[in-house]
Amino acid sequence: TMAANFHDLEGISDTLLFAVSGAGFLILVLIFVFWIRNRSGEIGIFLALGIGKGKILLQILAEAFLVGCLAAALSFLAAPAAAGMTADYLAGQQAAQAQLQEEMDAGKVSTDYQAPELTVTGTETRITAGMMGADGAILASLIVLSVCAAGILILRRKPRDILSSMS
Repeated sequence: TMAANFHDLEGISDTLLFAVSGAGFLILVLIFVFWIRNRSGEIGIFLALGIGKGKILLQILAEAFLVGCLAAALSFLAAPAAAGMTADYLAGQQAAQAQLQEEMDAGKVSTDYQAPELTVTGTETRITAGMMGADGAILASLIVLSVCAAGILILRRKPRDILSSMS
């Protein structure tokens, strides 16, 4: 039935959400590793000047959050249109599948049971403030975890080692 298919889609979307979050985390770690490595000279100078590793990591986090906020704002603007198009596509696919099943059943012997005719007249998608808050919290968590994971690679080194590797 159509309701069962949409319930299956919910399970698939939850699985996809976790897979995309995991892949996003790995991609962010790699991006921040390259970003921090390209800034290793700057970090080495800051460390040599006596600026603490925590302050340097907070600076990198602040920059990452600025980029993340811009990305989140753009995605929140695009999300309603993307969700609407996806819902319309899925409803269209369900209707096409129901039509195909009806055509396949056309020549069969009828029983007393007549399935109710299901029609999809339109879809409605809503993106709530709670959804946006959850997405923002997940994005913030991914940024913090990935910056910290990438920061460990460079910030565990001594300023002298960092500066000597620049030459």
